[in-house]
Amino acid sequence: MQRPTFNTSPKRVTFISRHLNYLQRLLAVLLLYANALISSASQANQAEPTITVSIKPLALIAKAITGDDANIQVLLPDTANPHHYQLKPSQISLLNDTDLFFWIGPPMESFLPKVLKATSAKHFAVLTLINGDDNDPDSELHTTESNSHISDHEHLHKEDIHLWLQPEFAIEIAHIMTTKLSQWSPARAETYDSNLRRFTAEVIAQDQINMHALEPLTQYKLITAHNLLDGFAKHYGLQIQDIISMTPEQKPGVKHLHELEQSALTSDRLCIISERNQPSRYADILVQNSGSKSTRIDPLASQVSVSTGGYIQFSKMLVDDLLHCLR
Repeated sequence: MQRPTFNTSPKRVTFISRHLNYLQRLLAVLLLYANALISSASQANQAEPTITVSIKPLALIAKAITGDDANIQVLLPDTANPHHYQLKPSQISLLNDTDLFFWIGPPMESFLPKVLKATSAKHFAVLTLINGDDNDPDSELHTTESNSHISDHEHLHKEDIHLWLQPEFAIEIAHIMTTKLSQWSPARAETYDSNLRRFTAEVIAQDQINMHALEPLTQYKLITAHNLLDGFAKHYGLQIQDIISMTPEQKPGVKHLHELEQSALTSDRLCIISERNQPSRYADILVQNSGSKSTRIDPLASQVSVSTGGYIQFSKMLVDDLLHCLR
């Protein structure tokens, strides 16, 4: 049987070589394109989360946990009253476009429950989660270690809605955010956990500094414009003698104002506290008529920029404002 013969002429070899080179180049291009698609898909899956919060203090905590790995937006303006607010269409769009939304809860942002029902926002009310309300669909509260290193941990009073002012609850909020963010982006969970540990250590350290700084103020009696500092005062051993009204919107009675004025006139060490962005004319009248010391605080952190160290800065500024009572 005659064996087949192949054309091995130089011309034939050159033709085959050219086609092999072409196929190799084509394969290389296809591999690069495939890698680009895989990389693009991976980046899409690990895109920075967009986090929206109702008020700036929550943004300060969220920023401490996410660092630069998130786009953080604040729903309400610094000067807004979080108890009563009418959202603009652009703000409702913000809720629809966000990945995660954190707010305090109905006792604080009373206008939000109805709004959230009409949006697609994945939302978490931190007050509800801390109180462990099993009826809330978002109540899978992350179990955290005890915060007894700060103080004897008290159960959150239902009426104490300014919980971000208290270091132990700021840490609990940070735990909640870390859990929800880690569920949303598992690839970043280790970073979030590391940032949480750092934030916890910083809050504990600042709490000890605040405790020492506020010790002289424990000898004073305080009158607040509304029910604002209850939990904070208990944590630091401060004496709130009375409040002018339960909420900023509530008008105090004439009899109550007279009693407050008589109390202020007979107290040697007394300080009247109101909010910087929501001035109380009743507090101003009381200061004018009694000659008592006074100060204004910024509980919504309107003067603090959103940064990784923003919450600690906010804590320092709050204490500094309160210490004006001693001057």
